Amino acid sequence: MLMACGPSGSNKPARKMRIPEDKLVAILTDTYLTTGMRDVQEMRKTWGQRDSILNYIDVIRSHGYTYDQLETTILYYFRDKPKKLAKIYDRVTGNLLALEVKVENERIDADSIPDNFWTGKAEYIFPGEFPRDSIWFDIPAE
Repeated sequence: MLMACGPSGSNKPARKMRIPEDKLVAILTDTYLTTGMRDVQEMRKTWGQRDSILNYIDVIRSHGYTYDQLETTILYYFRDKPKKLAKIYDRVTGNLLALEVKVENERIDADSIPDNFWTGKAEYIFPGEFPRDSIWFDIPAE
């Protein structure tokens, strides 16, 4: 009787194809950072000729997973657990905001550094006339 009320099969992918939630948050955070880096002129010069998908695949691999695993995981959450996926994206947004605050604080700290690190006198005065004794030297050129 209970079997008739529920779905006959599960759409849940195999465990080896799913990325754990914490790792998924880290991967998605890094992919958004990668997207932002592509807008930086110096990065565009370096990586502009490369297919952008390869940059994202590199990010996924750096976390120890494959593109297929990420695609399967996102599809699973999107189809079967959309509220959980929304919470995952909230965590990603939180990570990005925390990084933004950190960068802003570092920039404020950098702004407080004086332009001139010289702690000596502002000017020095040398005696007017002093003997200029040149030193003789030879440099053989062959």
